[in-house]
Amino acid sequence: MPPVNHDKQFEALLSQYGGLIYRIASTYERRPALIDELVQETALAIWKALPDLQDKRALKPYIARITHNISVSHIRKAVKRPESELTDHHTDSAPQPDETTGKALMRRRLYSAVLTLPLPERQIIGLYLEGFSQKDSSEILGLSPNHIGVKLTRIRRKLKTIMDTST
Repeated sequence: MPPVNHDKQFEALLSQYGGLIYRIASTYERRPALIDELVQETALAIWKALPDLQDKRALKPYIARITHNISVSHIRKAVKRPESELTDHHTDSAPQPDETTGKALMRRRLYSAVLTLPLPERQIIGLYLEGFSQKDSSEILGLSPNHIGVKLTRIRRKLKTIMDTST
């Protein structure tokens, strides 16, 4: 059997999971330039770790955990920086062409509502919206599945209230 080309495998992985990485990173960081930085850091970490990955079936949770860990490190570093360094002057809030449909507008409203939540809640709901089970989310975040379930119920209620009052 010929050896697997690491670069091709990595490109395929980024093609498949790049959106997931971006969405998870954006639950931790609101500034577009820093989201891009998190995505790049995550991609580098995945590229380095890919040869050691034993269970290829567990790829999605593995990628989510790497993204989570890098994002948490980013938040810890950001807390130590002066506020002037953290200001991002990029404010491109104009909807993209494909965001004019009802479904896309609803997704945008939901994303905006999620960004109003405290970070621990954004972490949980972000993984839920990506289709992770309570068990997978608990492993990624280091919380119990029960805690995830209780928090999800509260977060969904909170998001419903936020979205109902913003219409």
